[in-house]
Amino acid sequence: MIACQTSVRFQWIQALRFYHAKKPTLSFEQFIQHGKVLAMYRKYMRLTKHISDKPTRKEMRQWIRADFDRYKTETDPKRIDVLLAQAGRQYKEMQSTIHFAV
Repeated sequence: MIACQTSVRFQWIQALRFYHAKKPTLSFEQFIQHGKVLAMYRKYMRLTKHISDKPTRKEMRQWIRADFDRYKTETDPKRIDVLLAQAGRQYKEMQSTIHFAV
């Protein structure tokens, strides 16, 4: 039993190393931007918790996910800043709409 657990653990560690080895190392600026994008995504997802109608909430989450997925390969820092600013404006509109409807 212990040998089996060790073998599985070793395979898991190898898989993680292989996965992380394929990812490029981010610069400091890219790292910060990545955090900002994740924070914005989480902010949107938290906002959908205020939608009481479950099908509407699910549809909104799918729309948000698709919108973020559309730009996930963007690498230009200036373009990412523009997209974050645009997302911030859209968030404020969405926030006022949801709170007005509730």
